[in-house]
Amino acid sequence: MTKILTYDELIAALQSLQDAAVPALLAGMEVAAAVVEGEAKKNCTPGHSPYENMVFPTKLDWAIRHGHDYTGAPYSYDDDPWRALIHMRDTIYSEADADQTRVMGFVGTPKDYALYVHEGTSKMWARPFLTDAIQAKQRVVREILGEALWDGLYATAGVDQL
Repeated sequence: MTKILTYDELIAALQSLQDAAVPALLAGMEVAAAVVEGEAKKNCTPGHSPYENMVFPTKLDWAIRHGHDYTGAPYSYDDDPWRALIHMRDTIYSEADADQTRVMGFVGTPKDYALYVHEGTSKMWARPFLTDAIQAKQRVVREILGEALWDGLYATAGVDQL
């Protein structure tokens, strides 16, 4: 049976749907951001990275072009106590946040050099591990957010109203 709502009843019903949508989308965004985080970590993992077979100029190439000697020695050794052992891949994180009108998901890393890896420099090609992760998981993220929104609205409105 159809129920005709007054203006105030309609506004109250729409407000209750909005009140249900934000927490539902926040829960979905946490899951969606974690999915993108996993893909970004994969993009930074040797052996699984899409950039693995790309030919990047090396320090040796630069040294040869500029007439410098280069021994090929690594920057640091695994047993070097001063070496930062944490790979950028292991610092990638995700989080979600919301206010009254919007829900936002964040995926990033606190490593200072991440921007240079992602965007590239004049001497290094870009490896956009975050952008590629977002694009690769775009369909999955939409599905997760759609299901979360539907579940939140369905729980608020009830079976007979949707």
